[in-house]
Amino acid sequence: MLRNTLQLSGIFLIFSFLSSNPVSVTGQITDHRGFPIPFAVVEHPHSGKWSVSDENGFFHLLGDLRNSDELFIFRIGYEPKNFSLGGRTVVQILLNKHPVSIEPVLVEGKLTFPNVTSYTFIQGYGDKHSTHSHMDRIPGLQIRSYGSLAGNRSLSLNGGPGNHTKVLLDGVDLTSSQNGGTDLSLIPSALIDRITTSPMPGVFWGSGAIDGILSISSWPEETSVSLSSGSYGYRAANFGLEESFGSWAYHIGIGKTEDIGNYPVIIGNNSVNRENNYFSQDWGKLQIRGIINKKMSISTITIMTDQHRGIAGSLDALTPKTNKEDKLFLQSVSLGYALLKGYLKLQLSHRKSNEIYDSPGWFIYSKHRLLTDGAKFTLSTQSIPSIYFQSSSEWKKESINSTDAGIHKRNTISQAFRITWSPIQKLSITPAIRLDHAKDFYSEATYDLKISVISLKGSEFSTEIGTNYQHPSFNDLYWNGNPKLKPEYSDYRKVKWDHTFNQENFLSVTYIDRKSRDLIQWIPDETGWIWQPFNLAKTRRQNVTIFGKAPLKVLPFSFQGHFTLLKTLDEEDLKPLPYTPDRIGNIGLHFQGKVIGWSIQFQYTGERRDNTGTLMDSFIRGSSSLSYRPPIYGNRFDVTLIVENLLEENIQTIPGYPEPGRAFKLSLGYTQL
Repeated sequence: MLRNTLQLSGIFLIFSFLSSNPVSVTGQITDHRGFPIPFAVVEHPHSGKWSVSDENGFFHLLGDLRNSDELFIFRIGYEPKNFSLGGRTVVQILLNKHPVSIEPVLVEGKLTFPNVTSYTFIQGYGDKHSTHSHMDRIPGLQIRSYGSLAGNRSLSLNGGPGNHTKVLLDGVDLTSSQNGGTDLSLIPSALIDRITTSPMPGVFWGSGAIDGILSISSWPEETSVSLSSGSYGYRAANFGLEESFGSWAYHIGIGKTEDIGNYPVIIGNNSVNRENNYFSQDWGKLQIRGIINKKMSISTITIMTDQHRGIAGSLDALTPKTNKEDKLFLQSVSLGYALLKGYLKLQLSHRKSNEIYDSPGWFIYSKHRLLTDGAKFTLSTQSIPSIYFQSSSEWKKESINSTDAGIHKRNTISQAFRITWSPIQKLSITPAIRLDHAKDFYSEATYDLKISVISLKGSEFSTEIGTNYQHPSFNDLYWNGNPKLKPEYSDYRKVKWDHTFNQENFLSVTYIDRKSRDLIQWIPDETGWIWQPFNLAKTRRQNVTIFGKAPLKVLPFSFQGHFTLLKTLDEEDLKPLPYTPDRIGNIGLHFQGKVIGWSIQFQYTGERRDNTGTLMDSFIRGSSSLSYRPPIYGNRFDVTLIVENLLEENIQTIPGYPEPGRAFKLSLGYTQL
């Protein structure tokens, strides 16, 4: 198949026409104080394409957009605006309230404003076939992988455990109530469009957001098809269809990924083939969105993924006959209502998963069925010019039916309040409080307080204190667990300096000091065979993160990078936390021309110790991509070459689970604009 793909790519190269290349645009809409404006309609009159900004004011518009085109933005309570792109693909747009007139403000590259403590990372075309390259650009983030594409993948942000980072997909919480974490292998990389990160997001997200949230937006509304092939038996096909009817639109997406996945590894002095890494994934998506009237919009989304995989086991305990099946079903309905000075939003969500684990060699056969239903109502309003009020009311029902953990359920109700007070334009004070109650389990109150000062030259200095918690998972409570476990509790201090030099240059420096207590640890009894969880651990994590982006004036591409220095301590044994590196860094060079684009980046993961105290070697994960994207008759073809593990490093984030060596992938794509 790879040979046929190369032949097809040669045909596409012949038909490249040197015309102006259509572009997409991503941006943020704010008012003159820097507050995001949600539910603003962004329309491209030439093509009829449109988008609605989210709660942070972000929007993404894909279509036949030309550099000289204009966008039309309107929102109740604000003056409508015609906005000229002027060749920009990343923009910051300022809307004026009636009847004040202020010129637009543009910021390219950094999609944040002083009152939005988040960053958005847009997926490049080469990222759609890589398990790491997109997320490696996120500061302080480490992906912990159990080997190949078939292995589970979890996230660690700033050295924390995986269940301390919450992951959302189109607003639906992906957290497994069984283990408290998120397995990223359930989400196809081709389904991801952009990731918005909020390190230390405050109390509005409740349990599991101790270190932050990653909010993933799925495949954008476009008509496209792609075919891919690569090393170790990798193959993928994805198809999307988008149609608009006035103020309504729908998008259907389907895809399939297969990977034989077996690769050579070193065991002792011998090179052997690591077997039983097969992975098969089918997925589908249906999204319907519409503008009901000038005040009201609606969006519904359904996502299904179905995985069949082999479980190879660790190098010390190979499991050549073990396999697992996972099915994930997500559904969400969101209704937004724009107020003159704010908005209302109601979201109903549903998450269902089924897992079957079969290991004949270990005489294990287990089944787990999880259900999570939720409803969340959000109110944001600016009652007087200097005060911005937000509230969130939430209900969540979680249940499990497991051969190992039994049948259980948990109902949680939550209420959160946040006030942003700006007595003067350059100063904001934001206190917040949240109350969570789960009957027969726990009641928790958490808070945070942020103070932000903006200088005349565009720098922002902020300091923040607060508390977070993580409730025990069903496994902790019932899989030979401990029903008396308490939630894990954490308090933090944060200081941040952020500066935007011009439209393409920004730099931020962040320091976080976090202390946690009552962390859940599984320990053996006196026989050494039976393990149970207890609230034992106390830890402290400190980190300094530097993050920035800048164009290189002497060369036609941009530089982006981040570096995190971590100092962790287990206060029980006075040693660093296991699997937590002392340093994480990433540097990348990116170029996007009219027809050709390329990127190369290197992710450094420093030394860390495993559970036995053994020191694990540092490694550098390199990845690169080269894309040729000629416009043909107003649409676009894509030919992309991706290389992963560029330096052929021995990468192990979990001891005994090496990742594959250098891998090549070639993808052909077509997008209707």
